[in-house]
Parts: sequence; C-alpha cells; structure tokens
Amino acid sequence: MGRPRCNKKVKFEPVETFFKPQWIPLKELKYVEVDLDELEALRLFEIEWLNMKSWAVDMHISDTTFHRLVRSGSKKIVSALINGYAIKINK
Repeated sequence: MGRPRCNKKVKFEPVETFFKPQWIPLKELKYVEVDLDELEALRLFEIEWLNMKSWAVDMHISDTTFHRLVRSGSKKIVSALINGYAIKINK
C-alpha cells in the first residue's frame, strides 16, 4: 500500500474546466483529464517564473512531486493538442 495523497495548495480556481477542438461534436471526442494540482504546477512553472524550490514550497509539496506534476500535466495537455482530444480539468 502506498503513501496517502497529501493535500496540495492551489491558489486559483479555473473559470473554464473543459476545452475541446472546434467543429467536432463532443460525443465523437476522446478526452484527457488534468488534475487541478497538475494545472497549478504548470501555472507556476510556465507563468510565475520563480524557482522550483519556491514553487514546491508554495504548493506544500516536495521538489520531486512538483516536477512529477509538471511532467504529467504537460504530457496530458500536449497529447490532447497533438491528437485532437478534449481537455477536462478535474476540480
């Protein structure tokens, strides 16, 4: 049995939680799910431009966990863009 998930601090609430390619009906699309903590890590990494140690402290997680969230969130979003999938943000 693995460690229990810790609560990560997220400082924003996205207005929109679902994005899809234009002109394709939703019922015909596959989608990827991006967790809110992955989105927060991406926001800090790509927009805030501090250093990784500050971001991890900001979210109350380790540097390793922060890096894992950035990698998994990036992979999901890039995969959706390349493959034409919708993106669902889990709150």
